[in-house]
Amino acid sequence: MADDRTDLLEQLWDEVGTMPFPRGWYQHEPGGHSLVILHTTLSGGAAAVLDGPLDERHRDHLRSHLAVLTRLLPAFAHDPYAARYFGAVHRMARLAEEIDRERTGG
Repeated sequence: MADDRTDLLEQLWDEVGTMPFPRGWYQHEPGGHSLVILHTTLSGGAAAVLDGPLDERHRDHLRSHLAVLTRLLPAFAHDPYAARYFGAVHRMARLAEEIDRERTGG
């Protein structure tokens, strides 16, 4: 089961990595959050989970940035590509957090 979920995480990471960042969203900071930094942090967290359990600091970063993206998802509703892109980032980060939680029991 864990291998299947890790395989899925790798597929999501590859998918997100091939998608261009949505045009017009580089300078947007909804709620004061840089979307570029949010994307970078969540992608880095997912990549790190592919290598093994996160340390506490990285786990906290992944969880806090995932919570921010969860709150921001409705902001992309009017832009179908941005909604698809950030939805994929969200699915990837949520799965990474779940896999890490299962590995560490927390």
